[in-house]
Amino acid sequence: MFTKYLDYIKENIQNEISKSIKINIKGDNKNLIDNLIEKLSFNIKKRKIKNIRIKEINGHINKEYFFNKNYFYKTNMEIININNDIIIGKYDSRTNNIKIEINGDLVYDMDSKYNDNEILIDKISNEYIKYLKNKGFKTIK
Repeated sequence: MFTKYLDYIKENIQNEISKSIKINIKGDNKNLIDNLIEKLSFNIKKRKIKNIRIKEINGHINKEYFFNKNYFYKTNMEIININNDIIIGKYDSRTNNIKIEINGDLVYDMDSKYNDNEILIDKISNEYIKYLKNKGFKTIK
């Protein structure tokens, strides 16, 4: 009974957070955006405990383009957090390249035949947590 109540509270908090986020994404993939919001909502601690969450998401998912008689797609996302950190994630299906920049610094650039949009979301959250740890913060999930 108590766990159902905690799940209910967690769902309500997630719904309130997702309503306050400005989402300007072209391309329809609600699961990716929900996954991104869930992974980038956590607490950090340096001196005080602070809540980190997304304030705004801009970009496009799976935008098609034509190159050498083949169709490819690109995903570009600009994520602005509540602490004004800007995370830019890019994925290109032609080169299978994932690029992640945090506050103008390139923190991840890798080609792999296994890359896709799901891996982009995972890498964005992992690299942002590493970035915060390098700045002296401890993450609390």
